[in-house]
Amino acid sequence: MRRELEILAQIDDFLDGEITKDELLKKVGDFQDLDTQIESQRLLRGAIQKEAFILNSQKALSKFKLFKVVKISSFAILSIGVITAALFLMFGNKHPENKSKSSYSKITNTEKPKAIAESLIPSQFFELNNLRDTVIITEGGMIFSIPQNSYNTLNNEHFKIEIKESITPVDIIKGGLSTMAGATVLETGGMFQISARQDKEALSLSPNQFIEFLVPTANKIPGMKLYNGEVTKDGEINWTNPKTLANTLTSANMNSLNFYPAAYQSCIKRNKSSLKGKSWTDSLYYDLSNITPEDKMIVGKDTTYNHKIQSCINPNLIKAFWNNTFNNTLLATLEFQKRMPLIHKTGSDKILNLYTSNFKKNLYEIDALAMKVASEKHKNAFKYLMQLKEGKVAKSLSGNQLAQLSKAIKTSQQKNKNMNRNKSVSYYRGRITENSNSYWYNIDVPFKERKRRMANEEARYHKLVKNLKIQDEESTSLKTNKFVKARKKIQINVTNSAEFEQTKCFAYILRKDAYTFEKLSIREGLLTIEHKNLDNYELAILGIKEDQKWLCIPGKIENGSIELNLETTKSFESKITAIASSDRFTENLLKKAIKKAALNNGISNGEPSSRLKLSKAIYKVSVDTILNSNDLNIYKKNRFKIQTANYDEAKRKAPYVPTKISSEINYIKAFLNTTEYTVTEQTKPLFNVKIFNAAGDNILTTNCSSNSRKTDKDTRQQNIAFSWNLQDGFTLPKGTYRATIEYRNTNIATQQFEVY
Repeated sequence: MRRELEILAQIDDFLDGEITKDELLKKVGDFQDLDTQIESQRLLRGAIQKEAFILNSQKALSKFKLFKVVKISSFAILSIGVITAALFLMFGNKHPENKSKSSYSKITNTEKPKAIAESLIPSQFFELNNLRDTVIITEGGMIFSIPQNSYNTLNNEHFKIEIKESITPVDIIKGGLSTMAGATVLETGGMFQISARQDKEALSLSPNQFIEFLVPTANKIPGMKLYNGEVTKDGEINWTNPKTLANTLTSANMNSLNFYPAAYQSCIKRNKSSLKGKSWTDSLYYDLSNITPEDKMIVGKDTTYNHKIQSCINPNLIKAFWNNTFNNTLLATLEFQKRMPLIHKTGSDKILNLYTSNFKKNLYEIDALAMKVASEKHKNAFKYLMQLKEGKVAKSLSGNQLAQLSKAIKTSQQKNKNMNRNKSVSYYRGRITENSNSYWYNIDVPFKERKRRMANEEARYHKLVKNLKIQDEESTSLKTNKFVKARKKIQINVTNSAEFEQTKCFAYILRKDAYTFEKLSIREGLLTIEHKNLDNYELAILGIKEDQKWLCIPGKIENGSIELNLETTKSFESKITAIASSDRFTENLLKKAIKKAALNNGISNGEPSSRLKLSKAIYKVSVDTILNSNDLNIYKKNRFKIQTANYDEAKRKAPYVPTKISSEINYIKAFLNTTEYTVTEQTKPLFNVKIFNAAGDNILTTNCSSNSRKTDKDTRQQNIAFSWNLQDGFTLPKGTYRATIEYRNTNIATQQFEVY
């Protein structure tokens, strides 16, 4: 009561004009409903003054005693009523049911329900000048691009942006967020809240203005949309109003991008070669196009090993477009950078040419072309990229804008340790256009919609197809009788839940085959789970007290009692990541496609050339031929090739094609040019070719008919050609084949080719 009396005294000073409103605010601090109390005190003072005036009047009218008594009584009653009403307004009205309709409406309009997550997720503040374009990079690696004059600021241009983000599974669970749109389970790519204020006043976006954002991800999921968060009266967030995300490409300065083979940068970092600068690093890579047959030789004491470099794009082809001439095309984008490791892995100049010669098309259209011509082991990777439906560059950016965006992307990836380790980071892109001062947002796709999109992607979602065949036929509503009957009810007693606030002790069930977060409440210490196929889920129960985290992850979801244990920050994050990370179900095709093959060829003698050392570190390199010292000079001077073709009898021509689709092959040709041997009618029978399949069978002995051997006597080098026709109706099976050529039954060369 003492504090209330002191505040009344300060209000009286203000009403008497002795102090200003600002001085009053400083003295009373954060006292609630100050304006209401000022008005009440003004009313009270008016009533008292009126009573004093009436009493003075009564003295002057003493001859009318009876009338005076009536007047005094009336005004006394009036004064007491006014005083009582004022005191009630100031101190007695603490229950909502006692408020008038107009008073209640005013409070509900200003006091919206707050999400539980707001108290659990730390805020990040950024000060902006509304007269300038600004790029913000959050601690989680999100990028926000805020144009000038985006907000309706007041007297001056400076204002603050507040951001709360939950990108990783640890952040989502620590923040008490879920991935539910009503009864529909969503898969998330990240959640965030953004709001703007100026001098404690909430700001809204100006008409026709928008904010662009980029959310980093290592495993991009097709079909993602932007959902708005609707805070319910119990503090949870329901995701509504989905809008399709932009499929435009993310431009960057060409010189900031990385088009090296996957292992090249790690290789030069190990040798500290990167310290010599980008120009030197580029020249070292481009020099690999000059590798010679001698570079690929390791000469030992008695044996020489010749190496074959597979899946290698000629560096000169990369050099042709890796320059600023191609800025603002799809070649200078993060999305194309993500494809380059896969293109290197294919070793196909033809696939690279699809992208470099069609850079005005939608990126997914070129992905579809690449999928058609790629070998079987790479088709699924290009199919996954195609399904992302990534389109074109939205607009041309100036050199300064490209440099700023490239710098922001680099900073974004450095801020997030997980992203920094992953060389295939990409972003979900979108726009915030709502004229609102505060919103929660979620990058999501309905779980079943994503499943339908990716049903044929067995390499990535084979668990999905196996575990959820029945679920496609079920209603999305969790309230249908059919679904309820099939659910299993589990009850778990959380013995120490009373130690935590009710809103800060909760549980999650997490699919083992999808990136979903279904949040469950714990009521009076009891966790109730009604679900089907609980074998497909992990369970995490946690409590939060101040900055400390308690956790329990049962090995099996079953009835019983559990106790939450206090975890260190490190142990909490590692345990949550183990059961909630997208890596637990995602077969990252690109990562698998660019994984360097283990090299163990057993070579211990000799010293590889510098180019071969670098090639062995970044490409798949195998021993092609093992030669005795007597055969070495012969091999160096001979060239042996294999062709597969659809031979055109009318043109009598079979152009050189190193690989060919199985259904198009009707002709195989082996060709040798040599300076070591004299090729004559007499020596021709001494040469022999064998072609072995994966099982080690010589395919030329079955279903192939040999043609006559031809020689070329009019060149400096002597040439001999061998050819075979495939019998009608026979198709050469898909696979990798090894061809050898012998002279006098001695192997002098080996060549491999692929049929797909």
